[in-house]
Amino acid sequence: MAEGIQVTQNSKNGKIETTAILARKEVVLCGGAMNSPRLLELSAIGDGNLLKKLGIDVVQDNPHVGENLQNHV
Repeated sequence: MAEGIQVTQNSKNGKIETTAILARKEVVLCGGAMNSPRLLELSAIGDGNLLKKLGIDVVQDNPHVGENLQNHV
């Protein structure tokens, strides 16, 4: 479980600044149509059988994650 992130960036005066961004509640991550299912599976949410085969401990078994992906040209 993540509680926040740490961001490092160049400031206007040329120095490197590091900022911590903490979450007070839930955080929703989205990677678009292609990367959201991947993000869920890497977070141990998806087809339990597939995740176990890949050595990922299952948090939520949902065999529908990423299964209806369609390429729209």
